[in-house]
Amino acid sequence: MTIGAADRGAKSKKRQKNCKSAAVSLLETPFIDLPKEIRDAFFYGTDRRLTFVQGTYRYESEWKGAIRAMRERLENPPSEKIKASLEELVFTDYLSRMSWNAAQTLNRWL
Repeated sequence: MTIGAADRGAKSKKRQKNCKSAAVSLLETPFIDLPKEIRDAFFYGTDRRLTFVQGTYRYESEWKGAIRAMRERLENPPSEKIKASLEELVFTDYLSRMSWNAAQTLNRWL
């Protein structure tokens, strides 16, 4: 191995360590404190190819966003049980937002 190759290998390992450190930092950051670009990418997707890791399995793909993924899952659920759970989740959120809006309206009237 030449000195240049060893140096490149060390730089690559350092870069990987820095990337892991940055990823851990992001995972520990409350969602609301993440940069707007990252929050938007989570909800609406991104054209950039991302690397997904689950255990030792890794793959690259575009991320279509949580909203689109949820909509697709609601429209084509793998089972009736999952469909019912998703509908309950979405409906509960909808009702809580309606209740909050109704409370805000009442507070303006009072």
